[in-house]
Formats: sequence, C-alpha cells, structure tokens
Amino acid sequence: MADVFVDKILHNVEIEKKWFQITKDLIKVNGFKKMMDEFMDASSDVADEYWNKKNPIPISFFKGDLKITEIADNFGIKPFGKKLRLCPFHEDHNNSLSLSNDKGIFNCFGCGKKGNIITFYAELKKLKDDNRQK
Repeated sequence: MADVFVDKILHNVEIEKKWFQITKDLIKVNGFKKMMDEFMDASSDVADEYWNKKNPIPISFFKGDLKITEIADNFGIKPFGKKLRLCPFHEDHNNSLSLSNDKGIFNCFGCGKKGNIITFYAELKKLKDDNRQK
C-alpha cells in the first residue's frame, strides 16, 4: 500500500508539490521534532506491514510482542485444564504439550518434541501445509 502511495507521489508533479506544501505546513504547526516522531511511527507501521507480506515469520517474533500461547491459539490448539494442551504432533489424549510464554519454548511430554517459539511456529505451519495437501 505504501509503495503505491510513494509511486503516485514520485510520478505526479502536482501531487508532489502538494505533498511538500502539506509537509511544510505540518512542520510549521507542530514543529520538526513532533513531525519526525509521527513520521517514524508511520514508517515503522509501513515497514511491519511490508515485512509481514514478504516473510512467512511475523515481525512480532523479533519484537518480542508475540507469545507462544497466541501462536497455539491461532492454530486452534486450545488449552485443556490449567497449563497443558493436546499436542498436534502426535495422537494425544492426555494433554501433554506444555507452553511457556516467559521462556518462549514448548515441550511435549508425550512425543518429546520441543523447541523455541520459531521452531514451534515452523512445525505448526509445516503440519498445517501437510494436512492441506492431503
């Protein structure tokens, strides 16, 4: 979306002139520092949106915003009881999958599969894609 917007500005002289005038007016009203802060916030959002379109791993992994339980919830692995969940990696009937948001790790006491938040996401994505192909 942002690249289309920038493309239109760069290829249209009238829009480019208006853009510069709006920017000057905003700086006069709000001051340069506030303008730059708002610009940085907006560019960060655009960068995150661009990353998420181009990469299979969400940017929130690297920002530390995403919890391993949120990934499990997004893949439909709901909690049963206080802490454990049914493991999707084997036929589980005893809620043997443990998730730790604090450490960003998972461990299945049934099949022995374990790892960090990125390997958990990758394994779930692979499992989902395999099921889709069948």
